[in-house]
Amino acid sequence: GIPSTTGVPRDPTPDPPAPTLPYKAAIQLMLVGGMDSFNMVVPLDTCVGGKDMYAEYAAARGGVAVPKSQLLANPITTAGQVCSRFGVHPKLPFLKTMYETNKEAIIMANTGVLSKEVDKSNYWTETITQIFAHNAMLEEIKNLDPKGAVPETSPLGRMADALTNTYSVRSMSVDSTIEALIGRVDVSPPVFSISSAGVTPFNENPISPDMTTKVQELNGNMNSDSSLFAEAWSKSFNSAIDQTDLLGRVLATTTTTTTFPASRIGQRLKMVTQLIKVRVEMGVERDLIYLEMPGFDTHSIIEGSSPDDLFVDLNQSLEAFVAELKLLGVWDQVTLFQTSDFARTLSPNGGGGTDHAWGGQMLVAGGALNGGRMLGTYPDDLTDAGSQNIGRGRMIPTTPLDAVFNAIAEWLDVPASELDNVLPNRGVFSSLLQKTDLFT
Repeated sequence: GIPSTTGVPRDPTPDPPAPTLPYKAAIQLMLVGGMDSFNMVVPLDTCVGGKDMYAEYAAARGGVAVPKSQLLANPITTAGQVCSRFGVHPKLPFLKTMYETNKEAIIMANTGVLSKEVDKSNYWTETITQIFAHNAMLEEIKNLDPKGAVPETSPLGRMADALTNTYSVRSMSVDSTIEALIGRVDVSPPVFSISSAGVTPFNENPISPDMTTKVQELNGNMNSDSSLFAEAWSKSFNSAIDQTDLLGRVLATTTTTTTFPASRIGQRLKMVTQLIKVRVEMGVERDLIYLEMPGFDTHSIIEGSSPDDLFVDLNQSLEAFVAELKLLGVWDQVTLFQTSDFARTLSPNGGGGTDHAWGGQMLVAGGALNGGRMLGTYPDDLTDAGSQNIGRGRMIPTTPLDAVFNAIAEWLDVPASELDNVLPNRGVFSSLLQKTDLFT
């Protein structure tokens, strides 16, 4: 049909009602490029059978190994792993504090994208995703749907689908793509993207002074014989403008107490805290937030963007983020989980950096965690003979990323009946993490 408007602007979208249910937020921090997570925590001593895992690590890593003398004093402890003590990278003191002192962090060992459980004999034929490729691995992390059961949707988006009947859900990307938040078009709430600098008003620099009024008239109330498509479009268009305007107004008066780093990730995490701070004004009961920190594709060492530099920035930014949320009194209601394309090869390349690998360590942090533990299974043999090592220290993951998403979905109160829709590949794995595995 042909659009036919009355020329009368629509009534403004009413402000959202105040939330009535307890708030929770899940935040996915993607470290783009492939973080060198085998240097994040390092096997140290008190190992099974008296094995010297640090010596094995140092031999495998060569010139990119962290010297034992530089690892932070007083190693972190864990149970059920090949070693009971792990050293922490010297540029990550706050990670150590969260894990060992505050019990607010969990390290997931040898975790990554898996189509199914595989070993050295069949991983190449049984893995659907193109491993070692940035685009394929990033896409799969954002989809977690290797067989295409629910195409063009994401696990966070499918969580929003499952939660939206019970909770007021907000899906928000900060200075990043929105693909990691897409759910079903007919079910999920709209996905918004915001700059770390704040909201950009609609039509900020109009070419004529009455342009906004003209746009409102063009998308105003429709006559009864107008196109249904035009009606749906104009209604959504006006609602998006009104919601953007509301968010801009409430954020304009929102400040933080904590000083954040001026870096991209520092400012993005600052914006996340501001979004959480205005959750009541925006009527939010469940937040699903996605943001990225680029720079981790460290094939070579470039001054100012080395793995050490990246860890310094990440450490300072996370410390400010957690401090601000504790001041807001919501740290117990927030879970941040870090993902990355893949880990890096244990062996260095000729340029002094490392190359694309597969399974690695990931961080989960939050005030509701039963923290101070390493879950999953850290490889018990880092040599080429190791059961998970497929060459150059590329480790087959022993824990699927689906396991972590499963526990977080349960914590967010996704109904058990919806978990197979949220994670359509979860049924192929012999075990998954439950909410009680991660949270108190």
